[in-house]
Amino acid sequence: MKNILIVGGGASGMAAAISAAREGASVTLLEKKEQVGKKLSVTGNGRCNFSNLAMSADRYHGHDVSFAAKVLEHFRPEDAINFMRSIGILETEKNGGLYPVNLQAQAVTSALLAEMKRLNVQILTGVNVMDLRKDKAGFCVYTDGETSEFRADAVILSCGSEAGVRDKKAFSAYGILKRSGHRIYPPMPVLVPLYGKNGMEEWWNGVRMTGSVSFNGRTERGELQMTGEGISGIPVFQISHVVGEALTKEREVTITLDLLPEYTESEICDFLLSGTDMKKAETYSAQEAFSGILPKKMIPVVLKKAGFKREYTLFDMTDANRIKLSEAARKLIHVMKEFPYTVYAAGDLAAAQAAAGGLAVSEVDDDMQSRKLSGLYVTGELLDIDGACGGYNLHFAWATGIRAGISAARGIKGGK
Repeated sequence: MKNILIVGGGASGMAAAISAAREGASVTLLEKKEQVGKKLSVTGNGRCNFSNLAMSADRYHGHDVSFAAKVLEHFRPEDAINFMRSIGILETEKNGGLYPVNLQAQAVTSALLAEMKRLNVQILTGVNVMDLRKDKAGFCVYTDGETSEFRADAVILSCGSEAGVRDKKAFSAYGILKRSGHRIYPPMPVLVPLYGKNGMEEWWNGVRMTGSVSFNGRTERGELQMTGEGISGIPVFQISHVVGEALTKEREVTITLDLLPEYTESEICDFLLSGTDMKKAETYSAQEAFSGILPKKMIPVVLKKAGFKREYTLFDMTDANRIKLSEAARKLIHVMKEFPYTVYAAGDLAAAQAAAGGLAVSEVDDDMQSRKLSGLYVTGELLDIDGACGGYNLHFAWATGIRAGISAARGIKGGK
């Protein structure tokens, strides 16, 4: 019976453990924290968006995205559904995203734990792996715990990335791979908020609104969350990768917000003028005029950006004939549609939901086995592939974990 050691009890590690054990291997899972699946239990705002029907390689980033495309060929959304069902989780779909039908991430973690227990996977928590070596007898994995070393025929590294890790000294996975001759791209935070200097962050702090954010020809739309330090929300997370890359070369960059993505500038102009009694418009302030269009706290921000005073009335915003909006008012509406926002920093790794960088994917084969050290497998976030919000990172975790688990258990040859 093949003896497999899995380092890391996140999504890919648990998927690897289950898959290897189903193939008849003896599996031991080592987790640094006091419980496995801690991050998984809160993912997707506690609902666990475990995959997406719109699965595509263009939702991933990395130095070689073709690797993600190959992974997706072998593991499709229906495979993720089947895996979830095999552990007792029934799915539901919302806007393409796949979730457990009870919308409880903890249920997914519990189901994975139950399946590992059924398969006699040994789970050891509070064990921090520091290094590994390979000899004629197999692998020796060294820890800083009471049991200082473990032996195994194969090792699967599934310990995630530095995203969300505050104690960097305790994260040893990159070092383990480097010492065994692997190439590591430096980790960079992705799926993070952006910090800016609009000068009015205190004004908009706490606002949530539908909008879009654009940078370098890429646009993402959804709920924007305005903060006292900048801007957050899924559209911002989605674009943070390219913004972060630009910030490594420039001190600051400018992104563009569309605060009313459902309407054109002409439609907004027509709305403001339609049915307006100009005799009453002299007392109809700009603040009041936009109260049915923008969140209350956003109105003074937009007015100031466009050079308007709050006390301006709708009458002031029309031309001399009072039949169309003035150029100044049209500028105001243009600002709503193309609000320039200067960003000087992206969230750090401790605040990130995922990390770019990691092991160069050219150094693993299609079975997730190292080309440099046979019997060593690498999965999930440790690889230089990161996905967008919407279940893409979890899908990649399941895909690589399952592939590595099956391959390690079957003893597929490879490497040196």
